[in-house]
Amino acid sequence: MKKAFILTLTSLTISLISLAQLSIRGHLGINTQKIDFETIQGQIKGSTGLSIGIDAQFGNMFYFQPGINYSAKKFKIDGIGEITANKLNVPVMFGLRMFKPKSSFSNNIRFFGGPNFSNIINEKISDAITDINKDDLKDFNIDAIAGIGLDVRIFFIDLGYKYGLNDYINKNGKSAPLNSFFVNLGVRF
Repeated sequence: MKKAFILTLTSLTISLISLAQLSIRGHLGINTQKIDFETIQGQIKGSTGLSIGIDAQFGNMFYFQPGINYSAKKFKIDGIGEITANKLNVPVMFGLRMFKPKSSFSNNIRFFGGPNFSNIINEKISDAITDINKDDLKDFNIDAIAGIGLDVRIFFIDLGYKYGLNDYINKNGKSAPLNSFFVNLGVRF
């Protein structure tokens, strides 16, 4: 029974994907971090970071968009030092196009949202920061993403907000999620 269910689900998924429009998208992006966390040495402030990634859009008016991207996050304590964290992100977006697309490269306005799963792959804390260490930063995070996109021929721009659903920093009973605003520019294939 379980094998029949899995086989039916797999066949249905393959059928839907083959009927749907497919667009592979590569992008570069800028993100700004917001974190509300006070240490003994001062307030941790977010700064601008970069991202690069690829995703695939399956569908017409409604679409499914899994992806993977690498992002560099940077935080600082004024006059003390910086914390950098490089993350591997796996966003799983669902979206709605405003106009029925005639092809994979139709001009359109999109609304999207969904979960983002991220894992820290590399982190560095300035030696001068003594109140935070790597064990205080949570390696795995889940975010909720909401945004809007504009498609113009083979190009696109996405504007969005990531809201941290779990704590990014946890130290001595104090904790804070990481939120960020992002802008991605890219090309559709």
